[in-house]
Amino acid sequence: MDGQGALPREVRRLLVGHYEMRYEIREAAIYVLRLWHTREDR
Repeated sequence: MDGQGALPREVRRLLVGHYEMRYEIREAAIYVLRLWHTREDR
């Protein structure tokens, strides 16, 4: 796929406690794109 004519991705962000997750919903599936521990106050 060369990307031409493709729909733009709707990447969503979810914050839970000290974690952040980036994900997208396509058709009947949820794709987790990135999950990481956020910075804590020092």
